[in-house]
Amino acid sequence: MYKGAILAPMVRIGTLPTRLLCLEEGADLVYTEEIIDHRLMDCRKFEHKNGLVEFKLTAEDNPVLQTCAKEKEKVILQLGTADPNRAVKAAKLCQDHISGVDVNMGCPKAYSTKGGMGAAMLKTPDLAESILKALVQELDIPVTCKIRCLKTLEETVEFAKRMEKTGIAALAIHGRQKTERSRADPCRSLWIAEVAKSLKIPVLANGGSGEIKSRSDIDEFQEKTGTAGVLVARAAMWNPSVFNKDGPRHVFEVVKRYCKLCLEYDFALEVMKYNVLSMLRDLQDKDPRGLATKPALSSKEIAECWGVVQEDKDGPNPKKKKLDCESVDREESYPYVHNHFKKLKQWEGIFNVLV
Repeated sequence: MYKGAILAPMVRIGTLPTRLLCLEEGADLVYTEEIIDHRLMDCRKFEHKNGLVEFKLTAEDNPVLQTCAKEKEKVILQLGTADPNRAVKAAKLCQDHISGVDVNMGCPKAYSTKGGMGAAMLKTPDLAESILKALVQELDIPVTCKIRCLKTLEETVEFAKRMEKTGIAALAIHGRQKTERSRADPCRSLWIAEVAKSLKIPVLANGGSGEIKSRSDIDEFQEKTGTAGVLVARAAMWNPSVFNKDGPRHVFEVVKRYCKLCLEYDFALEVMKYNVLSMLRDLQDKDPRGLATKPALSSKEIAECWGVVQEDKDGPNPKKKKLDCESVDREESYPYVHNHFKKLKQWEGIFNVLV
């Protein structure tokens, strides 16, 4: 299972419509965005007649996690955790609807590390081991972790070997240290290759999006690192069809399909807008549909900017209805994204779309 071209875990990006789109375009596996354990463990499960499964506090809240039957065999839940008991409780809640659980040990952002999660766990290997062991013992699905390069190659290999001994099914490694960033620091591909040689379980490479513009580039990065697969982050954020073996499609086509998936699964406005503008990048200020997307006040309005209308048995553009669902089995909604439009222009690109 842990092989090939894979959508990396990314906050706001690794949500259901993007995951489904990446699978349609040829991704072999997809990770959710990082979900913090205490957010998930208090949720209730809501199953809808269209196959959608949501985990949220109440029926009125935006979901903490969405998934569906279409991706069940291909989706990995990434957990942010610093406690074995919370990790197990959160994972057990949704293990029947996912294929595996991954523990985030690589995120360098303060919202993760300040709670002892993410890259902070590289300094607490005993805790990291205890979390993985608990998950391996208690879950009926595979457990993995995603780490980052430590100060030296030797320390990195040693940490990876310790995690391997917990019984995990695979290990992913980002080829940069905690203080390094993709726009300024090269990926340590040789370090990734050394980790892959040193472990018996599959190793997945991450950090090569600066080199990736197509599926063939993904394959080349995998060969260079000698890994079982590649986690693709920014390249997939900018154009999910990077996974397509026939080459990436025009970003406008991709946006239309994304909008359709958002309507199908009643997706949250804030994150939908963030993803559409992430794909458009500089085109958001050049194309009239991009300009119309920015002030849109509903998911339906964004979709209509792109000529996508919601249709069901009542015909096109029905009044918004709540999805039919049953509560089967609680924190906050998706965060509002402040100043992200400004940041989009700062990101280095890989798809130069001609207008």
